[in-house]
Amino acid sequence: MYKMASVEDRLVTLLRDNLLPEETEIDLDADVSDWGATSLSILKFYQLLNSAFDIEIPSEEFCEIRTLRGLIERIDSELA
Repeated sequence: MYKMASVEDRLVTLLRDNLLPEETEIDLDADVSDWGATSLSILKFYQLLNSAFDIEIPSEEFCEIRTLRGLIERIDSELA
């Protein structure tokens, strides 16, 4: 039986594939600004995120989420 990947696993994969180098340690409670990503790469990640999870988090709300844990919680609530 196929087990669907958790939101956390899928989010980390998206980050590694599109935004952060493979060797980067991902801290779920670190501030997003600590990623060192450009605003353009964050925008690309936002678009990929909405597409990958088939959701639409408003951009204003996305910008207010400061940690990956917060983003995971927001996605979980959208998918519930």
